[in-house]
Amino acid sequence: QRRQPGRAGPAVKVGLFVVAGVEHGVHRGDRRHRGVRLEPPLLVDLRVHLSSPHAASPAGQQQRNAALERLFNLVQLDGRVPAALFNAPKGLKLLSALLPLWPPQAVHAVLLALAQQLPGLATTPAPGTTAPPSVESFNEALASSPKALPPGLAPALLEAVSAHGAAAIEKALARADVRSLLLGLLCRPGLATEAGPAAMGGFYAVLMIAGRTSAVVWALLDAALPSADAPHVAVLRAALAGAAAGDAALAADCTAASAKFAEALALRAAA
Repeated sequence: QRRQPGRAGPAVKVGLFVVAGVEHGVHRGDRRHRGVRLEPPLLVDLRVHLSSPHAASPAGQQQRNAALERLFNLVQLDGRVPAALFNAPKGLKLLSALLPLWPPQAVHAVLLALAQQLPGLATTPAPGTTAPPSVESFNEALASSPKALPPGLAPALLEAVSAHGAAAIEKALARADVRSLLLGLLCRPGLATEAGPAAMGGFYAVLMIAGRTSAVVWALLDAALPSADAPHVAVLRAALAGAAAGDAALAADCTAASAKFAEALALRAAA
């Protein structure tokens, strides 16, 4: 961490990039830029090393692991990946390149940092763009990573998302990476058994409150339903029944979407 001249907050050096914590931008000379700046090519060096015959040797493996650990430390600010990195397209590209290389604990730390910082994520288009920050390779990595986590790590992601409440979740669902993370998490085999009924039920209770005004919630549940096993289906049915028992009205598009999901869920339960 270091203070940039004229800046109000810290910046974190991230391998090829610098991300400034306060303004989600960088300092280049005497000018400020929203985005990221090229730095000495640590990631490029790692890629060259991985493509060399030396990479398979014990010394090469040690060098690889040291480089990956250094990169993991560099992308963290105050003990976790900062929201600024998730709000910069080049930061997302960096993470998408590293997630397949990092060990499961590091991958989980990145996913947890994203889940813990939903309110700090940019959900409106940046100047000159038509959508929130999004990188397809990062979205794909988020959709697949939760399924590969070791047992016991996924429930923390559910709890981190649930803790923000329905309004924050609904807003964050404007981002493709958040949708990808939740889809990958809900498609994790055995998630309901691993997390337990209380954690799963709490997550779905909050999510279905968001579903009163967001049809995206029902599209997400539709997409995840084919992967749900019997315990997961049971939790979903209980959550849906609880949501239906309330007297809160749903938006018109959400009423139709929830009814469609209820039909699909009944078919899944009967299969």
